[in-house]
Amino acid sequence: MICLANSKKLGGRCVAGLRRDTMEWVRPISDLSEGSLISKHYTLDNGKPTAPLDIIKISIAEPRPEISQPENWLLQNSPWRLVRTLSASEAIQVLSPELDSGPILLGSTADRITISSLGGQPISASLTLIEPKSLSWHVTTSIKGARQTRAIFSLGGQHYNIVVTDPAWHAKLGDLSHDVHSRNVCGVTASDKIFFAISLGKPMKSGECFKLVASVLVLPL
Repeated sequence: MICLANSKKLGGRCVAGLRRDTMEWVRPISDLSEGSLISKHYTLDNGKPTAPLDIIKISIAEPRPEISQPENWLLQNSPWRLVRTLSASEAIQVLSPELDSGPILLGSTADRITISSLGGQPISASLTLIEPKSLSWHVTTSIKGARQTRAIFSLGGQHYNIVVTDPAWHAKLGDLSHDVHSRNVCGVTASDKIFFAISLGKPMKSGECFKLVASVLVLPL
């Protein structure tokens, strides 16, 4: 599969990507609490953690769909192998046909959905790939008092404000002040393409599932 996200998830990681044969989304999960992945799961045969744009070979045992995450598959206990890494130009060519144009994002135009709104039926998709427009970054403080980065953007004319859980992008923005910053920060240029892998998180105690920017892909032209 093409890895498109290796993001933070409840003390572990959430990895997701597109199968190369069908271009369908897959979210490999473990048998640990909440299905989170730890280092031994997502470390490749070269000793490095899998990263977005890596083409990797993994073994999955069986589908484990959930009402808010139908793309979940249980991992088999075998190492992940790196095939190769896509260049930026390859990624643009391969991924552009898979972009979601909006304005509806994972079932609604809000930053979350409620399990009750699904009426007992699984959501049709909890993962998608977009090219955000009118993008800016808001470095702020979460309700728990931690540093938080949010992406403010439009999709198909609809406004969104969504939490970013991409650890690599958090590190890049780590020195920025608590404020709203332009799209072109930390080496991003006006000509670069930016794609987001968007994921729906697990249900909170409130029954809400938040939409998350699981990966920020900066692709120089």
